[in-house]
Amino acid sequence: MHDKLGFMNDMITQKAIISEIFSKSLLDSLEKHFSLDHTMIVCYDEHQRFLSWTDRSKLMLNSKTHPYHEFSKRDIFTQTINQESKMEKLFYDNVTPKIYRSSVIIPEHQYEQSAYVQFLQKQFGMKYSLVMPFGPNGCVHISSFKKDEDFTEAEIKKYEDIYQCVALSYKDFKVFEKARIISSIQDEIIMSGEKAYFITDSGKRILAMNCLAKAYLKELLGESAVQDEGKSPCTWLPFLLEGHHDECMVSTKIIAPFLFKIYSFHQSYSHGIVERYHWIVLDRLQADTKIQRQTDPDVLTPAERKVADLLTQGYTYRAIAEKLFVSYHTVKNQVANIYSKYGVNSRYLFTACYKKE
Repeated sequence: MHDKLGFMNDMITQKAIISEIFSKSLLDSLEKHFSLDHTMIVCYDEHQRFLSWTDRSKLMLNSKTHPYHEFSKRDIFTQTINQESKMEKLFYDNVTPKIYRSSVIIPEHQYEQSAYVQFLQKQFGMKYSLVMPFGPNGCVHISSFKKDEDFTEAEIKKYEDIYQCVALSYKDFKVFEKARIISSIQDEIIMSGEKAYFITDSGKRILAMNCLAKAYLKELLGESAVQDEGKSPCTWLPFLLEGHHDECMVSTKIIAPFLFKIYSFHQSYSHGIVERYHWIVLDRLQADTKIQRQTDPDVLTPAERKVADLLTQGYTYRAIAEKLFVSYHTVKNQVANIYSKYGVNSRYLFTACYKKE
């Protein structure tokens, strides 16, 4: 069976209701429309460490008892795929078929006795494998297996078609998913009162940027800094993110005349992959800015003091509301009162003032 249209229609239907594309439902669709029955999904992190595998019956996360845990360190076939995918900077938007066969990577005279083939035979009763890598640096593999004979040229052509179908569906899903993530982050930024911001993905690409942030970056880095917005990785972004730990709520960096505040957002999936987004807000530092200190230590109410403590630790308004079990609107009003009492109009000025106490 070779039903590309049926597969694509399945993926379009599922797009709005699924939280991830590389799952058992994808394997079911591949079996339904392309008759792929000996197939699994294998996932790796950004350091090419094994995370999980998924077949049509279950998802198995990596652990010391996982069948692949120990062998993953000796899997030359998979290591070759991951290294080449990283060198080629494979990303979400790649739709050019990438097909790897174990019989091509492992020398013919070593194949029968290789550790890889012995592993396949022990775990699956199979002898040959074909892998299609997807995602950033090829972190997701769709692997198919055969028992008695290698994949034919006709079968490889079929897999090239399958690769393009999956890749197009994946690309479409990521557009939909990123739009949802961007909208959620923008809501948080706007409600917090920040004026200049941009949002980046794990590939160091700018996903969204407002006009004021674009003007600030042009002033600081030149016109070329924002010309490739969303199209290619930013060469200057790694420098800005240097020293920022994703476990932190927020970190700051001053590149005169601007203060950058860097926040992290993690998108986690059941198969173990974590994609990291950042949103970065900019404030212009005024040369004549004077930070006042309140002389009355009791200027804040006990409730405002709790909000202030979390505010200076980098918590977002929504996170503060969840932590204190109050409404978002309550937090917003309390922050407005806090700023008014301290005579400031930004988190940066308030934090500098508050920490002097």
